[in-house]
Amino acid sequence: MKKIISIFFLISILFFPQDIFSTPSVNPLRIHFIDVGYGDAILIEFPDASTMMIDAAEAHYADNVLAYLQSLNIQRIDTAIITHPHVNHFEGFSLIVEHMPIGRVLINGDANTEEGYEELLEVFNKKSIAVKKIVRGDLLDQLPLDIIIKILHPKELDESVNNNSIVLKLSYKNKSILFMGDVEINAQEKLFEEFADLTDVDYVKVPHHGGPLSEQFIQKFKNTDFIISTGPNEWGLPDDNALSRLSGKILRTDTLGTIILQSDGEAIEHVIP
Repeated sequence: MKKIISIFFLISILFFPQDIFSTPSVNPLRIHFIDVGYGDAILIEFPDASTMMIDAAEAHYADNVLAYLQSLNIQRIDTAIITHPHVNHFEGFSLIVEHMPIGRVLINGDANTEEGYEELLEVFNKKSIAVKKIVRGDLLDQLPLDIIIKILHPKELDESVNNNSIVLKLSYKNKSILFMGDVEINAQEKLFEEFADLTDVDYVKVPHHGGPLSEQFIQKFKNTDFIISTGPNEWGLPDDNALSRLSGKILRTDTLGTIILQSDGEAIEHVIP
């Protein structure tokens, strides 16, 4: 009997080696900072194949964003986050929602909006897409195992649309990324006051397309690399003086095009599309 089992085992190795010894593959976490000029459009592909979009650029780049999603065979956005109601962050969703389903939309609830925002929310309503306000302290649900997304900002809204931006921290096992919307210096300072572990991240999506950075931002992010989503603009951003003082690697969409980060939860790397 033992001889028969041994023969069977040898045959299995010869003809089905991968089935015997391989472990099930797990998709990596992939984060795409799509090149959309002076705006944000960030696609997140989770290991379980669910998806999230953080902002979707202005209308001028909407076709590019949609084409990029379709090139990856993305057929659904499970969660859409609009960090704040400026056109270079929300307009692209108007096209996306007409071409693929969106599971839910998360917003900051700011009533100080730019043209087209209320109309977009009405489109979501007509399509029975749930729209929910999120605030500091919220932990997002409907996420795959080992993914944690915590909302760090805003706690409450003020008169500054940029400073009301949703700021969130995404953690996957031992790696994490901070997405800072368009928060300006005073909001950056509040975040440092309220979160002692704010700098305990591997990458930061630099706020406001490389806009002015607080002294704390420059001094405290010492073991961190940076992503800047930017393009030609009338404000002279990114702020080259501030960027020259950052200690980590800086990846910019205006020089590299779309930037992709990939992680298995133990390491994180910049991959070339």
